[in-house]
Amino acid sequence: MADSTGTPCDAVLYRWAPAWGLPSISVPCLQVEAYLRLGKVAFAVQDCAAPSASPTGQLPALDTSADLVGAHAAVSGSAPPPLAEFAAARQLIDYLKRKVVDLDRGLTASQRAEAAAYAALVEAKLQPALVFTTWCEAGPYGAHTRPAYGAGLPFPLSRLAPRAARAAALRHFGGEGAAAAVYGGAAEALDALGARLAATTSGDYFFGGQPSSLDALLYGCLAYLRSAPVVHPQLGARLGAHRSLGAYVERLSGVAFEAPAPAAADAELDWSAWGAAADDKYSKARTEKESELQRKGRRWLLCAGAAIAAYVFLSGQYLQLQLGGFEFEEEEEEEDATVAHSACCPISSRGAPAPRALPPSPSSRRLAVRPRASGEGGGDVDEAWRRFQRRSGFKLPEVERQNVRTQAPPRFTNRSGEWNSGPTGDQLRRQERAVLDAWTQALQLQLAAGGTIVVVLLLLFAAGGPPSDARCTLPWC
Repeated sequence: MADSTGTPCDAVLYRWAPAWGLPSISVPCLQVEAYLRLGKVAFAVQDCAAPSASPTGQLPALDTSADLVGAHAAVSGSAPPPLAEFAAARQLIDYLKRKVVDLDRGLTASQRAEAAAYAALVEAKLQPALVFTTWCEAGPYGAHTRPAYGAGLPFPLSRLAPRAARAAALRHFGGEGAAAAVYGGAAEALDALGARLAATTSGDYFFGGQPSSLDALLYGCLAYLRSAPVVHPQLGARLGAHRSLGAYVERLSGVAFEAPAPAAADAELDWSAWGAAADDKYSKARTEKESELQRKGRRWLLCAGAAIAAYVFLSGQYLQLQLGGFEFEEEEEEEDATVAHSACCPISSRGAPAPRALPPSPSSRRLAVRPRASGEGGGDVDEAWRRFQRRSGFKLPEVERQNVRTQAPPRFTNRSGEWNSGPTGDQLRRQERAVLDAWTQALQLQLAAGGTIVVVLLLLFAAGGPPSDARCTLPWC
């Protein structure tokens, strides 16, 4: 594993992009990079415009040929994003101490205890002050923080993402009113560190001639205090009051940061996503996880698409089922029609036609009136009409008293004598259609609900559980 110059490359560090004269705009990223440089670990860097560009969804992150470090800090941290980065940096440094190089291996027991005490002081007092001055101060945030963190993001994310981080930091600290207490604790920490470094008579590092993890922790904070334009004047003045702190930063910058780190895209990393080949066991294991993530992702998309399609087709809101019109078949043959006409429409003594028997209503499907003619004068017409009414349930509307034998109800016939073609006929058809649509629509909704539930359950059973991968940043991962 080598970069373009032939130097071995053992890891890829995902970090925030450089800004303000610093290798990275983030203090935690500076701390991890300082540890890698002080430990003389060959690494490449990948500058990210947002945490989502990291395979862990968190910055900083470290990718080696065996492990991907920083994933657990991304999913388990409850602190706001600016403070959660310090948890990720601590996890990365712990990993490097256990599996790559331990900078504290040469310290004595008393030095280890002293390093732990000062590290706790930095984490409790100095790091929160750096987060507060970067994100919670309105002036520096609008002038420097938001433009720097949103530079690599498209609009409107360039404004929304920094605003969300600032809101989370303000909620954590309880508003801008906590500035006095936060800066007071940071000033005390700087005084203690300045006095301790002033007592160091030899060597470039905190404990003399050997670097330690405390040096990486301190360098990230002090370099940021010296170069970042967002630092509160109170902190800047306290840093300037201790010459030992400034000299310490200068020494470490000259020792460890004299040359920029190679970019991951320019390095020849056989095991990484930027390499042309991936033939070691760790890379194959990660490739299999990525393949599983893609397969399950496609299945879940299929489930969502099927649920939407089931709703569209079964709900009836977007695709209406066309109900064909009812056809009324005339069962009367030509002979029956002649008999019915002679029976229902006999010629009266005055030459006027007797009232015609009305056809069956639409509610009586395929029901025909077939009265018998039992002699001249049509004596059985009234009885046939009563039988028709009983069988069909048809009733005449209330009309003025008139001779129904010589005049048909005017509300049911037009000038051409066609039945059910006037305003009353249209009203009947509309009422029937409304009833049918209401019943059909309720049934469609029931079918849609049941069908959608069944389809979704079947597809979820076929798709299996949600994907689980340390690199997945989706809510279910």
